[in-house]
Amino acid sequence: MTLEEAKRRVDVPRIWEYLGLPGSPGPSCHAPHRTDKNPSFSVYDGGQRFKDFATGESGDAIDFLRLVKDLSNADACRQFLGLADGAMITRTPIRRHIEKATDSLVKETDVRTNLREGSRLELDKLAELRCIGEKGLRLAEHRGFLLFGDKKEGPFWSLADLEGYFRQDRMLSGEPVPLRSGGSTKSRTIGRLVRPLGQQLVADYPCVLLVEGGPDFLAAHYLIEQTADRSSYAVVGILGASQSVSDENWAEYEGKVVRIYPHMDEAGIAAATCWESKLKEHGAKVDVFDFAGLETDEGKQVNDLNDFLQVSMDLWMEGQDVTFPLPIYINTGETIV
Repeated sequence: MTLEEAKRRVDVPRIWEYLGLPGSPGPSCHAPHRTDKNPSFSVYDGGQRFKDFATGESGDAIDFLRLVKDLSNADACRQFLGLADGAMITRTPIRRHIEKATDSLVKETDVRTNLREGSRLELDKLAELRCIGEKGLRLAEHRGFLLFGDKKEGPFWSLADLEGYFRQDRMLSGEPVPLRSGGSTKSRTIGRLVRPLGQQLVADYPCVLLVEGGPDFLAAHYLIEQTADRSSYAVVGILGASQSVSDENWAEYEGKVVRIYPHMDEAGIAAATCWESKLKEHGAKVDVFDFAGLETDEGKQVNDLNDFLQVSMDLWMEGQDVTFPLPIYINTGETIV
């Protein structure tokens, strides 16, 4: 069977259905493979083509399979032919048949595959790029969240959930991530984050540092390294102010001390206010760190936790103008926030 013949048998909606992707394909729908606040994805031309208006990626059904499963072109073509061949032989709904005939495709859910630990040179480069101390990066790597990979354009760094369902890639060069469609994007999201990044570790620590965005997730690990007390702090990242968090997830914070580090824009402050309310509702002791009025050593306004790492260390310790950035946990169980 040729690829053109296969395309006449299998379209984007059939792949969407088979993979059990969230939502429904249509002319205006939510992207099924990444967090999408407003519908920015389109399936058109009778289901033969798609376009992601947020990232610029577009293509046919083969390109869609490659995108949502992060496959090479060769693997996407091979698996696509397998799907089409199954549909031709059995004349049964594609999802039911393929689950029996190509079980290996069903099990390929780990987006961490082919990622690795960073070299010393790569960690040094990332530390310089994000102005985050190497020890903090090592801690994020040790806990399993920070990984590295390779593209033909160069190495990239990635934040990935421990279960292998989600990762977010950025180029180590600081340049936009190139897309196969020919476009580029600041960060490329693969898979779907079903709960906040790091949520699995909440139960193991008395204090939680709650941040918005990937760079702040790394910055929080650096703060932990300044205390010589790794055993007290977990880091949880809500990657985008619009990411939804279930009541079941919020309930895991009962009895925890939580400090929220917001992004200092309208959406970030609104999100932090909402998170604070939800946390208190579920029995957490929580406050929101205030970056207002702070400037970096270069005179830039501090808008997030990553920026805050460029505030003079003297201000952290003097306690006059800057609240100490971490909630302080005391062995008796009392806390100061």
